[in-house]
Amino acid sequence: MYNNFINGYDSSPLIELLADGEIGKFFFKSMLANGETYDDHTLVTRESKLNELYDAIFNTNYDNGIYEKTIGTICIEKDTKEYLLNIINLLSNEAHKSWKAAEE
Repeated sequence: MYNNFINGYDSSPLIELLADGEIGKFFFKSMLANGETYDDHTLVTRESKLNELYDAIFNTNYDNGIYEKTIGTICIEKDTKEYLLNIINLLSNEAHKSWKAAEE
């Protein structure tokens, strides 16, 4: 699952993490473009916006004249994926250490 996620094949972990709750609401509102809403006329879903975000991070090629992709007020750049993977790896390593310490 992890490899599919970081290689751009499976957005479900992102959707599960941000589909509900206050953090998800914040990100969703930040991803709305002008004229988009989730409760009035131009209806969009959290899942569609999260998939758009996921594709911008993991599937967009930023080497062919595309330097950034904007989703609402969130700007994704070429280095965003590397930055997020570093955070994920740090959290994964810290979580692993915590679990290992708890077992001892």
